[in-house]
Amino acid sequence: MQFTYDTDMFVKTFESEFTWLNGFMRNVRRFGNRTAVIDPARNIKWTYTELNTAANKFANAMKADGVKKGDVVFMQLFNSTQFLLGYISPQKLGAIGNPVNFNLSPGETAEIIGHNKPTVYVYDTEILDTVVKALEITSHTPKVIIAVNNSGKEIELP
Repeated sequence: MQFTYDTDMFVKTFESEFTWLNGFMRNVRRFGNRTAVIDPARNIKWTYTELNTAANKFANAMKADGVKKGDVVFMQLFNSTQFLLGYISPQKLGAIGNPVNFNLSPGETAEIIGHNKPTVYVYDTEILDTVVKALEITSHTPKVIIAVNNSGKEIELP
């Protein structure tokens, strides 16, 4: 195919520099004080700067737990601000975010955990029964398991 312009800059930019995280950080720099997230269930608004600060805290906590580049962060979360943090934070470490549907059965969840071998498993406490059963039957146990409780109910973890 022949082009009427030099494609080198386009290819270089989009194949090496154009990442989702770079786009997010651009928004943090340009629109830091603007609203990035509204969580109506919890009546929370975060600016880009606040979202980035929270993502940095989660990334640093995972790093302190030994999460590194190439590790898998498995997330089974409802649509929430924690899902966003689970999406953004691993990218800051070079880790691989692995979101999965929260409606999966314990067997399906266990199969994915066994296949992807996550270092971190982040889940919503409302699917605790699924999580417990999946962890009982999977061939792999994540090093770090994090429960997210947005329900406001007291939860007894195993």
